[in-house]
Amino acid sequence: MIDFARPFQKAFDHTAKVLFQPFSLGKWFCLGFSAWLAAFLTGGNSTNFQFPSGNDFSPVTGKGNPGLEKGVLEFFAKMLDLGLPFWLMVLALLTLLFCFVVFVFIILGCRGHFMFLDNVIHNRDEVAKPWKEFSREANALTLWHTILSLLPLILIFSFFALALVFFWTDLLTRTTRPFTAYLPWILGFAALMLLMLPISIFAFFLREFGVPIMAKHRCSVSRACVHLWHLLRTRTLDCLVFIFIRFCMGFAFIILALFAGCLTCCLGFLPYLNTVVTLPYHVFRQSFTLDCLAQFGPDYNLWPVIPPPPFPPTSS
Repeated sequence: MIDFARPFQKAFDHTAKVLFQPFSLGKWFCLGFSAWLAAFLTGGNSTNFQFPSGNDFSPVTGKGNPGLEKGVLEFFAKMLDLGLPFWLMVLALLTLLFCFVVFVFIILGCRGHFMFLDNVIHNRDEVAKPWKEFSREANALTLWHTILSLLPLILIFSFFALALVFFWTDLLTRTTRPFTAYLPWILGFAALMLLMLPISIFAFFLREFGVPIMAKHRCSVSRACVHLWHLLRTRTLDCLVFIFIRFCMGFAFIILALFAGCLTCCLGFLPYLNTVVTLPYHVFRQSFTLDCLAQFGPDYNLWPVIPPPPFPPTSS
């Protein structure tokens, strides 16, 4: 089993070297830009939306708002009158639009991941050079990540489309069926969620280990998957411990992001500025992953080899 304690110290030292020796605000913004793009693959720039409910509590009367609730019901009744074909068309258009947006984010995320990896390894803040240098590997990774990202989404939208067709009559008549009629759909949705678990795990290791392997050997995604499968098969315990540590680091990052946002008067909650403010975490996380990967052997070590100093000339 690899040593997981040593990468913490080495990652801390490398983070201090990259960001604080010397400190440069311009370097933070350039390096933060590549880290911000790389976060598109992990969903680190997502935003949660909340919709109002028809049972909003009124602090004046102490009761809900029946007029609002009636208006919401009438609105949904008018929407249902448009017919099933209309809503299937709307669902299909929303699916296509969502897939297009996801595809654009995946393209930028794959480019940003190689850019950030190269900058962390070589302690620089380049943008154009790694963008062009790793274009072939990033384009190949885009195809794989598109399949891994869009396939579950298409399955979910298809599942809801079938459920909409099946329960359309119930929606029109506002009737409910026995629980046994809904049970197969509930079990099917649960099975669909379980199917996404191995896909998510594979996408995680493809992003964390596969991208460095591709950058190291300048190989294709399929060749990197061969290396990845070898590590998952022969170093299973190490990979499981790595997932657990990264999960804890992600939880700590959420706390750090909230603290940074409050400390900067909510400016740190803006997507790009949030990445710049929390840049030490991103550099530390990438350095930790590279140090763990390097312990698997020289084929997985991406750190540049520093040549030893020449011997002083001997006097005759």
